[in-house]
Amino acid sequence: MTPPALTFVTTCMGRLRFLRETLPLLAAQPATACVVVDYGCPDHCGDWVQAHLPQVKVVRWPAASTFHAAHARNLGAAAAVTEVLCLIDGDVLVDPGFAPAILAQFDPRCYYLAEPLAGDISGTVVCASAAFAFAEGYDEACTGWGGEDLDLYDRLEFHGIRRAGFPARLLAALPHPDAERTAHSADADKEVSNSINLLYSHIKLDLMRLSGSRLPAGFRADLHAQVRDAYAASVKAGGPARIDVPYAEGTINYCDVQTSLGYVIDVSVQAGRRVAGTPISRRMTTAAGAQP
Repeated sequence: MTPPALTFVTTCMGRLRFLRETLPLLAAQPATACVVVDYGCPDHCGDWVQAHLPQVKVVRWPAASTFHAAHARNLGAAAAVTEVLCLIDGDVLVDPGFAPAILAQFDPRCYYLAEPLAGDISGTVVCASAAFAFAEGYDEACTGWGGEDLDLYDRLEFHGIRRAGFPARLLAALPHPDAERTAHSADADKEVSNSINLLYSHIKLDLMRLSGSRLPAGFRADLHAQVRDAYAASVKAGGPARIDVPYAEGTINYCDVQTSLGYVIDVSVQAGRRVAGTPISRRMTTAAGAQP
């Protein structure tokens, strides 16, 4: 029997009804293995998997009280033994030809997303296990719903892993309302947690680019809390809130010098732009108008 070349990693907390449809398709893919993370699932998805698809590895985290996507996915990736990973949500269906198409073109110097990319399938990523580990996986400072996937992609690129694509027609998402997406989330409002995670990720990447290095886990947790507080302060004030992030300190010719980056966050414009249908953007320009 040919050993698997790719491992699918999916997670579940209260989404067994989706997993019943999606997991058999994953398990049927040639030259692959599957890992399911039962993240304190109230539906006991791990038991269902072991009863119906015993070839699938189950990782259990019974201590979970809310769903922490970054942590759950990292648990699953750690249980994989193949050189290629596919992180995929439990509500995404795969075409029978998905794995052969991916493996035929796979380059460990790249990570792969669906093209064209759409929100419901944007969390599906294929990359080398070594690249995932080198980037330190998903950032567990990101909590609630959304943003942790985009943060991973940015950090893969920071470490020199190029973005590539596979046809989006190989995936299809099972439709469901937002209330189901956040049913077990620490934040009931997915747009709030998504915004906080993306703002945090932007600031973190600024610091990584300036320093050319990773940031310690404790610093990242504090930074995420600082961004969350600034977001809440902007909501309360109905206008901008500023945070200053310490960057460096030292002595120059006997003078003490401290450097920080200042960010002004204004949540008050967010709702109006959503109503107006303004496209979501993660692009920034410098004061002179040029792309950094």
